[in-house]
Amino acid sequence: MIKKNKLPSISLALSACSALLIFGYSPHDNFHPLYTMLSLLPLQLGALLWAYLNGHLKFLKIYKD
Repeated sequence: MIKKNKLPSISLALSACSALLIFGYSPHDNFHPLYTMLSLLPLQLGALLWAYLNGHLKFLKIYKD
């Protein structure tokens, strides 16, 4: 079982790898800025998940039932 303190780091690493794979898959000969923005979306969501799981977003007052 994964310890709770390792889960945020693993999720951030997986989101970074998926962002790199998506960006690497996009064609680089016809560069378009939307490819870059969409490829960075998993990394941004992973960073938000990391911050939430580490308790950095307590000011948002998201309660669990």
